[in-house]
Amino acid sequence: MKIPKPKYCGQNWLDMTPTENGKLCEECKKNIIDFSQKSWAEIEKTQIDNNNSICGMYSKKQLQYWGQEVPTFAANKSITTAAIVVGLTTGSVFGQVANKADTLNTKTIIAGTITGISKNGNIDTLGYTTVYLKGTKTGVFADELGRYSLDISDHIDTIQNPTIVYSTIGYISLEYTLGKELAHNIHFDPQLSQDIVGTTYFYVEKPTIWKRIAWTFKKWFGREK
Repeated sequence: MKIPKPKYCGQNWLDMTPTENGKLCEECKKNIIDFSQKSWAEIEKTQIDNNNSICGMYSKKQLQYWGQEVPTFAANKSITTAAIVVGLTTGSVFGQVANKADTLNTKTIIAGTITGISKNGNIDTLGYTTVYLKGTKTGVFADELGRYSLDISDHIDTIQNPTIVYSTIGYISLEYTLGKELAHNIHFDPQLSQDIVGTTYFYVEKPTIWKRIAWTFKKWFGREK
C-alpha cells in the first residue's frame, strides 16, 4: 500500500504546545506527531494503522525521500544545543496521551476505545483521536490503540448536559451528550464514520537549528526576527 505524501499546512511547529508524543495545533486542535526521528517503516505502519489520518512533523530529508528510508549519507546531523529548547516546555490541557483512568469516586471520568468504520466497511481503532469537552479547553488525545480517558469533574457543576467531541482527520466528528444523571465512571466506545470526501492529512516541517534559535530570541525579547 503506497502512502500518499501529506499536504503542507503552513503552521509553525515551534508555536505549538507540547504534548507527550508531539504538539497540539491550536488551529485544528489535532495532535501533530513528531515523526522526525522515526524510520520509514515506523511512519508507514503508524499511518496504515490509522488510515493515513495522522498529521506529523517531518524533517526535510524525510519529505524528500518520501516512501523510502532516508539514505545514511543524507541524515540530518543537527547540533544539539541546550539553549534552543529553553521556553519550549509549556504545559497544555492536551498535554498527554490518555491511557490510564483515575478511579477515584470523587471524579467523573469518561473512558473507552475509539474506532472508525471505513468506506469499505472495515472497522479499525483510531489512534491519537482528539477528545474534548465541548465549550472548554479540557481534552486529551487517545493513545495509539484508540484508548482514552477524560476527566470532566471540574465542569460537572457548571455545564448542563456536557457534550464530548471526538475528532480526527479523515473522519466525521462525533458528539456524545451525557445525561443529567452522571455516574462517577462512564464507559463509551465511539465509532466514527470515514468522511466520504476522502482523507487529507498534513505535515509541518522540522525547524532548523537557526529557526529554533531565532524563535527563542523572539520569545525572549518580543521582537520579530
